[in-house]
Amino acid sequence: NISENFPLLEELDISLNHFRNLPGFVCHCQTLLKLNLNNNSLGGLPTTFRNLTSLKKICLGDNRLSFFPKELTFLNSLEDLYLNGNKISVFPNFLFGELPSLKRLNLSENQLISLPDSIGFFKELKVLSVGGNLLTSLPPSLKNLVNLEKLILFDNRFESFPEIFDSFEKMKELSLRKNETLTGIPNTIFNLPESCCVNIEECGFSTGLMQNLYRDSMSLDYFVPRFKFSVF
Repeated sequence: NISENFPLLEELDISLNHFRNLPGFVCHCQTLLKLNLNNNSLGGLPTTFRNLTSLKKICLGDNRLSFFPKELTFLNSLEDLYLNGNKISVFPNFLFGELPSLKRLNLSENQLISLPDSIGFFKELKVLSVGGNLLTSLPPSLKNLVNLEKLILFDNRFESFPEIFDSFEKMKELSLRKNETLTGIPNTIFNLPESCCVNIEECGFSTGLMQNLYRDSMSLDYFVPRFKFSVF
């Protein structure tokens, strides 16, 4: 029994297996800080998972999750949550105070069609990755995430964005790459920090818009974010 033989276990990696159900011993390892469950066949988590209240990092990427496991909402110490590469289509409408310590959230390569307004509750969030989904818009409450440093939105179905980007004074990277339906840039993007890199490769922008952005970015008095362009 791992939990008995290693009563102070802090890190456990059981990735790259074929688990359809979480092995029972895991939920008895209540000193765990990091848990890697990537690349299994998990469709959910047992109710006893909420006992792992010390967890700071959970990797659940590339499993068979079709919903957000509610057991995760009991983990108040959780800082890093990786759910990429699943089949999650709905992100829950969180209650204020759930996952208060969350700093990094990866939901890339799922089937999300929207994000709830409650995403704005995650005030400590530094990295939000929702690339490779089916998103067409962002909730205005996203502007409340004033600590965001990295926002990954590649390969979705955005046509436009709300004017929220002037809230992100700490932003270092914004990826809009491969949003082929995106035809314009919100004005508030130009209020992002000068050090921020904005990737607009493979978007649906007109050649004229791209040329104007490129020309302006080459100007000596250019003090807006750095853009990464496709060849045009």
